[in-house]
Amino acid sequence: MIHQNNERTVDHTTFWLITFWAIFTACIPNFVKMILWIFFRESELESNLRKQITELKTELGTINMTQEFVKYAKIQRKINKMIEELKNQGNMKTMLKLKAQVIIYASVYIIVGTYTTYLIWSNRYKPLLILEPRVMHPFDYILRFPTGVDGAIGVTFWFPMVVSTSRYIKRILSNS
Repeated sequence: MIHQNNERTVDHTTFWLITFWAIFTACIPNFVKMILWIFFRESELESNLRKQITELKTELGTINMTQEFVKYAKIQRKINKMIEELKNQGNMKTMLKLKAQVIIYASVYIIVGTYTTYLIWSNRYKPLLILEPRVMHPFDYILRFPTGVDGAIGVTFWFPMVVSTSRYIKRILSNS
């Protein structure tokens, strides 16, 4: 059943809210990556280990292996131990990051899905834009669904169109 709404008024706040929400929805992967980057940056321990490994490798390059084999072997073992510790830190961090990523994606998509459903449901009869009906011919019925207002663009068309356009633009920008 289509609600016949003869009011030809547009709520600009609703239009912009839905438009920005659709753009945000298209950018969820970037949002999650940003959150993960903030919480899973290189720790001070990892940074110090990398610095020490670099310093030890530099020192190792100055030592003659045949003349000072004991010193050379000792530094090499120390480097290997630090590299192993760095790998263990990295593996633990990767597992924790993967778990956090799954939890964050699930939480964000549940929240976004719920709010999107609410937005679409509560604004389904409001025209977001009103154009001349002849401009939208022959797609007038699809574009205005379910507002029932001639020349209107409804939320059920506008939201997915903005999401897909935002994803397309994001893909183009990331490839260039």
